[in-house]
Amino acid sequence: DLVQVYQCAKQTCAERLQLGSFSGTSIPPPVTSNTGRLLIEWSSDSLTNGPGWVGTWYSPGESMCISCDVGKYSTGLGSSAPDACLPCGAGTYSTALGAGQKSVCTFCMPGQYQTGTGVSTCSLCSAGKYLSGVGQTDLSACVLCEAGKYETAAGAAICDSCRAGTYSLGVGSSSSGSCTACSAGFFQSRLGSTNCSACIAGSYSTATEATAASLCLMCGFGNQQSEPGMTSCIHCSEGYYSRTLGATGCTACEAGKYQTGRGMRGCVMCPAGTFSVVNAASSLSSCLVCEPGTYHSGSGIQTCSLCRTGTYSTGYGAVSSSVCSPCKAGEYQNSPGASVCFLCSNGMYSTATEATSSVACLPCEAGKYYAQSDCNVSEANLSCMHGSIRRLQYRSNEKMSWVVAPRHVRSVTLEFTSFSTEEQYDLVQVYQCAKQTCAERLQLGSFSGTSIPPPVTSNTGRLLIEWSSDSLTNGPGWVGTWYSPGESMCISCDVGKYSTGLGSSAPDACLPCGAGTYSTALGAGQKSVCTFCMPGQYQTGTGVSTCSLCSAGKYLSGVGQTDLSACVLCEAGKYETAAGAAICDSCRAGTYSLGVGSSSSGSCTACSAGFFQSRLGSTNCSACIAGSYSTATEATAASLCLMCGFGNQQSEPGMTSCIHCSEGYYSRTLGATGCTACEAGKYQTGRGMRGCVMCPAGTFSVVNAASSLSSCLVCEPGTYHSGSGIQTCSLCRTGTYSTGYGAVSSSVCSPCKAGEYQNSPGASVCFLCSNGMYSTATEATSSVACLPCEAGKYYAQSDCNVSEANLSCMHGSIRRLQYRSNEKMSWVVAPRHVRSVTLEFTSFSTEEQ
Repeated sequence: DLVQVYQCAKQTCAERLQLGSFSGTSIPPPVTSNTGRLLIEWSSDSLTNGPGWVGTWYSPGESMCISCDVGKYSTGLGSSAPDACLPCGAGTYSTALGAGQKSVCTFCMPGQYQTGTGVSTCSLCSAGKYLSGVGQTDLSACVLCEAGKYETAAGAAICDSCRAGTYSLGVGSSSSGSCTACSAGFFQSRLGSTNCSACIAGSYSTATEATAASLCLMCGFGNQQSEPGMTSCIHCSEGYYSRTLGATGCTACEAGKYQTGRGMRGCVMCPAGTFSVVNAASSLSSCLVCEPGTYHSGSGIQTCSLCRTGTYSTGYGAVSSSVCSPCKAGEYQNSPGASVCFLCSNGMYSTATEATSSVACLPCEAGKYYAQSDCNVSEANLSCMHGSIRRLQYRSNEKMSWVVAPRHVRSVTLEFTSFSTEEQYDLVQVYQCAKQTCAERLQLGSFSGTSIPPPVTSNTGRLLIEWSSDSLTNGPGWVGTWYSPGESMCISCDVGKYSTGLGSSAPDACLPCGAGTYSTALGAGQKSVCTFCMPGQYQTGTGVSTCSLCSAGKYLSGVGQTDLSACVLCEAGKYETAAGAAICDSCRAGTYSLGVGSSSSGSCTACSAGFFQSRLGSTNCSACIAGSYSTATEATAASLCLMCGFGNQQSEPGMTSCIHCSEGYYSRTLGATGCTACEAGKYQTGRGMRGCVMCPAGTFSVVNAASSLSSCLVCEPGTYHSGSGIQTCSLCRTGTYSTGYGAVSSSVCSPCKAGEYQNSPGASVCFLCSNGMYSTATEATSSVACLPCEAGKYYAQSDCNVSEANLSCMHGSIRRLQYRSNEKMSWVVAPRHVRSVTLEFTSFSTEEQ
């Protein structure tokens, strides 16, 4: 592992002379280069490494006449310091070397400036700026080119203008490319403009870089342009039109009309049987077909005519009043435009047709009652007394069926109000079913085509309607209504109800059993059939045949309860698996339950390892105390908790194991709840230990709880210590220094050389005497030992005493400590303006040869 030192030629180390090659543990002698330039080469092999080495360089005082640099001048004779060279002022420059008068300082030209002093050139205003004056001293004198102008060259006095047909918004533009061509729809006739003029609304232009308004063209019929500066006109949208040239907007089609095309001059009227209330309609679909109960034969209308009172219609898009059918007997309609007739109310009937008021409905005879519901909606509740079924605008391959079965009637009639299907292929088939099922049935008719079929009646009170379409032609469809004549029958009170009166005429004569009771008897004639709900049961409703059970996880001990809230949640620590219970079961010892309302013994959770419980029905488990642990689950006694051993601790209660003391900690007690940190100057790399290890000699530590030998820091340069387990190192005395790490003796402290001093203990370097001073004493402890140079002499020297310093300084140091294998490094030490430079090693230890 070698250090090789060479004397280089004055300007380069391509030519060099070896001054020495050093290895081993002996400190080499000083070596001097008489050219003022040293080359130091260092290399280590792949085997044994050593502590390394430290070398310092220095040069004796030098004196030489140095020419003032360009940008400076001196008028005096016999100057003894560099600051005798005065700088040219801001706004001027000089290219002369060694100038002897101020007149060499020349003013900066237009387009140039100089903020600094003592320079050889002026700075140019950058492209995009200009400057007309001379001798300017600041960058701010360079003015940005105005908007509409640009400058491509640096150092300009004026800027160029953008050409006609272009513009520029930005300031400081540095390229003619910053002049943007006027977009299509715009024009500009002037030079140096900052914007373009827009073509007016109602016109457009496709030309770019236009220079006149005459290039803007007017919009044609059926087109518009509401915005200025556009490149095209816009077709009037669907639902709009325009009949003028240069239009700035389109007119909406009036209600009752529409337009599907774009760029049109007019609108189309909605056909007969339709209407529209929408302005700007864009399709025939905006023309809505007249609703059921309305019709119209004209076109382009905004509303349909209404069927007269006492009539109705169910079809859409009617073009004649002939679609308005009269209300049947038992019905009426008191408003025009109806799609259905109203049934006479419960207990009423009528024999008149086309009735226009409920006055036509007469009361049923005494001793009878009749309740009938109107279900006149599409695909209605098929158990109602009256309703309708429809298949309009049907699709191919449909298959559907309906069972119409009003409650408590002897017959039901189906009557078609509109009908249009494909003849023989799209069929409606109607059957009379048995009273309880349609598995037994009798066909009453099979219908297709455009003729309205005759009414059909099932005398069992149950109808089956089947509909099917094939894969070919479809039709408008069909609408059918069903109804039943007024019925009268004695109906038994349902289970959960009773009636004590005779000759009742309405269903509400059947009274419900009260809340908290129930009855399973049908047609009961007395209130005593209503029985109280049993314990574990309740009933919130009235007129019911059963009581509700309290759900699993709840209990109820009383009878006749009327609300779910009477069911009480099982307390924490208990559970109930069955519904309808009066009490809850307790969780076993060694388990607990936090939740209320538990419905399973699985809700009783086993005490985790580290916990125990000896009681039944508990809501928690007791934790093993801190300093102990347990691995048993579902434990029933504290005796299963074990104490932590030496080198271990547990600070938390209820744990399943003890924790080894971490690195840097130890414990010497049983049942410990924490570990003790190693004191500063000691460390511990192991876990679960009973003590700590002391830092070795030559090291120290200020860290508590240190976990590795690396926490023992080596004594820094300028310090040492021979003891172990310490928290600080001893300092080298004043007037001495040391550069090595981990020293174990004061013998490493070297005295400062002549020309140096150190006024503090524990130093790793000595200070040089200041500029113009020298000293012959060694181990000097103060700058007082430095004496001034004789009259007529000066000397300026820099102290660069840092690792891998500025290698052009008069003094400095280089070090490779604790080096690694296979290193290759080199340094060129070359202080400025010196005749010689000396390298002196202060410590040295490498692998020999």
